[in-house]
Amino acid sequence: MIKNFLQKIPTSFFIIIIGAILFIPFLGNTHLFDWDEINFAEAAREMLMTKNYTQVTINYEPFWEKPPLFIWMQALSMSQYGINEFAARFPNALCGILTLLTIYKIGKRYFDKRFGVIWVLVYIACMLPHMYFKSGIIDPFFNLFIFLGINFFANLSLDLEMYESKDRRRYKLRNVILSGVFIGLAILTKGPVALILTVVTAMVFFVINRYKRIISYYEILIWILMILLVSSLWFGFETYLRGTWFIKEFYDYQIRLMKTKDAGHGGFLLYHFVVVLFGCFPASAFIFSSFKKNTIENSNQKTWRWWMIALFSTVLVIFTLVKTKIIHYSSLCYLPLTYLSALAIYYYIEEKIAFNWLNKLVFGLTALVWLVILFIVPYLGMHIDIIKPFTVKDVFAYNNLNALVHWSYTDYLPFIIALFGVISFIVFSALKRKEYSFYSLLLCNTLAISMCITLFIPKIERYSQHAALEFYQSKSKENASIEVFGYKSYAHYFYGARDISDKGLKFDNAMYENGKKKTYFVCKQNKASYFVNKYTVKKLYEKNGFVFYEKIIK
Repeated sequence: MIKNFLQKIPTSFFIIIIGAILFIPFLGNTHLFDWDEINFAEAAREMLMTKNYTQVTINYEPFWEKPPLFIWMQALSMSQYGINEFAARFPNALCGILTLLTIYKIGKRYFDKRFGVIWVLVYIACMLPHMYFKSGIIDPFFNLFIFLGINFFANLSLDLEMYESKDRRRYKLRNVILSGVFIGLAILTKGPVALILTVVTAMVFFVINRYKRIISYYEILIWILMILLVSSLWFGFETYLRGTWFIKEFYDYQIRLMKTKDAGHGGFLLYHFVVVLFGCFPASAFIFSSFKKNTIENSNQKTWRWWMIALFSTVLVIFTLVKTKIIHYSSLCYLPLTYLSALAIYYYIEEKIAFNWLNKLVFGLTALVWLVILFIVPYLGMHIDIIKPFTVKDVFAYNNLNALVHWSYTDYLPFIIALFGVISFIVFSALKRKEYSFYSLLLCNTLAISMCITLFIPKIERYSQHAALEFYQSKSKENASIEVFGYKSYAHYFYGARDISDKGLKFDNAMYENGKKKTYFVCKQNKASYFVNKYTVKKLYEKNGFVFYEKIIK
């Protein structure tokens, strides 16, 4: 009876429950991280403080680096749950659930329920895709909107022989409109790079498809008009209210990101290849089988696979060429990567393909690195003195490691679970129980990742920034100003509850022009001697690499 009841419940319902269990608990367990998480959360907080929802601000001054759509989501969440970490991250937890539903529906459409479930399991079993839905950064929604835009655009290239001519035109028009809407939303989330990625992906597919035309000039015009209509809901309104200077600054910033190593975020040429390879274990080990030609697919499955290859390649190549290297820049890769990996796993379970030496080599390498990381993190946490000699030349890093952080043998659980998953995969594979081998690997890895995020991230945060955030929070109820010296941060705005009376406050006017208002300064220990020799301040205390001062008012 219970079995019959469960069979009647839609698979989508179980996916919603799994997503909620994985992504919502413990969202507020850790402080937001400087820069990106706190940056966006502070913009949302200032919206609530000023009631100005048409413009993104930081330090109550115009902030042109990001459009407002995700900030609006965070502001709405904060209006319901308070100005805190949970509220800042909650929109992405919902995005995680929506993403799992999206890939399940698409997988089921092209194959069947089983494939949709495999794609979902592969996605949540990878560290980086999983972790981003428990963060407060923009990229999860940005990626979802682009992916949906490309999905509806890809529908134009499918075999539509099942439709009558009139129905075919209606079908194509609906997909053109929906694609334009979602690309417009992506632009409102992070900017015009959404359009660039979509157009380049379409061009790559066009070349792969031997220049076969899939869209008319009329449909292209409608697509562009929909993108302009949706994106102008804010860009156009902002230009109407305040002129073009804000938009110019925004676009100049986007160009600077591509041409220079902005904000010190440089890296070696193949940075994103390494990030995707090791950050998306085990999916990255099986993707190679999906690049081969095969006779298994029907025409629509083949078309969609080439769209995924085009998207994956486009993102990797573009952000390899971009000078600024930030880990989440290549995060749009995760959707096509996990699809191609799920495809290989699905065919392998169905005994339609066999894995070769390259799959086994990459699996062994990435599994080894993954297990070593899960083992060495708690080991070094319990033996922190091993690391200290390597940081003696960096006073700040050396004193970070003095933070009182409790590690225990419980922290080895992610390693044990992941190791069990890898061993069970090998054993079941040897026994020719292919389905069990993958399900055990994916489920164990998912559990290991979830525990890893819950156990490790709060401890790592205590080393890196906790002392400073603790100080800001302790002063947030005072009628005081807080500034930092010698490094960039948004944390003192958010956790210090920056008041609008300090609008535009910078270091110099906090030090020299802030009148009789109590003012605190925070600097890193490697800048402390220079700071006290140059300025008239009273040292309060130092902790874990940070030094805290109060301005002496004469």
